[in-house]
Amino acid sequence: MEEFFRSMGGEFADNRTQVWRAVFFIGLAIGLSLLAWLISLLRRVYAARVALREFAEHHAIAGEELALAQELARTEKLPTLVLFEHVDLFERATAGALALDSGNAALAARIGHLRRALAFDRLPDYTPLFSSRELPAETSLTLSDLEGKSCAPNETNLQVEFSAAAIGAVGETLELVLLHAREAPYRLHCVLRERTEIPDGKTRLTFGHDEMPQRMRSSEARTKVSGTVTIRPALRASSAEREELHVEFLEASVHELLVSSIIRVSPGRLVECSFTLEKQVFFGLRAVVLAADAGDRDAHHLRLELHGVAEHDRERLRAAIEKHSATLSSSAALPRKPL
Repeated sequence: MEEFFRSMGGEFADNRTQVWRAVFFIGLAIGLSLLAWLISLLRRVYAARVALREFAEHHAIAGEELALAQELARTEKLPTLVLFEHVDLFERATAGALALDSGNAALAARIGHLRRALAFDRLPDYTPLFSSRELPAETSLTLSDLEGKSCAPNETNLQVEFSAAAIGAVGETLELVLLHAREAPYRLHCVLRERTEIPDGKTRLTFGHDEMPQRMRSSEARTKVSGTVTIRPALRASSAEREELHVEFLEASVHELLVSSIIRVSPGRLVECSFTLEKQVFFGLRAVVLAADAGDRDAHHLRLELHGVAEHDRERLRAAIEKHSATLSSSAALPRKPL
């Protein structure tokens, strides 16, 4: 009996040795995995810092301006380089900073320097208007059918000079209308801060900026569609940018498409769209991303405005939309079978 118990004890000892050996190797594997992850993370952080430093040096951004940009990025919970590359995010971040410290002239000057360094003061003609701070001098605006021209643009105020006496009392919110970005009309709602009568019967009005200009959408018919749209950047912003993206088709009109995408595409980006509608194939139609709003299931609803489309392609699209709309209407009119 004693020999039996001794042999059993030996077996248990061997088992314990094997268990500890297995625990050691599992722990070693976990440790090596964590080490590899940490090295990969450090490499990504280092690469991001190098990319930011090279970008800042290339665009002559340093000192207080770079520190301000990094502070804005932290507030928006974005990488600084992303803030530099997306005008809509830049406008949102700087508008928030100016609203919190509206009387800080030094802050406005640094933001203005950043804007010029990033070329956000000379955006392509197709770019949507995200803030009235983007308007260059000599931009035509109308106030109650009286036409004026913007002058002395800055980050704090919008000054408009009219050739005659203009309506409006200081403190009142007035509506200005302008043509911007492919002659698309916008409405600005700005608070009148100061009015100055100048020689020759002219009037200079100083407004606060509108950070959400209202784009006046066309009233053409839209129809719900289904399927897939392939979009690719018409102008590659960087080598890391995706070459192609497949998104869900939601709505179509002669001038605009609405799609749903898991990946956010920055507003203002010029893309090429390819899709099929009612057996009509459309390939490489250029469009501008006007908006990227939050949709369902963590998706983004991208509103695309067709840009520079040939007339025969636009007529083909119009015919396909009309045919698809008629098909939907006839399907909806069919009587339903009882359950």
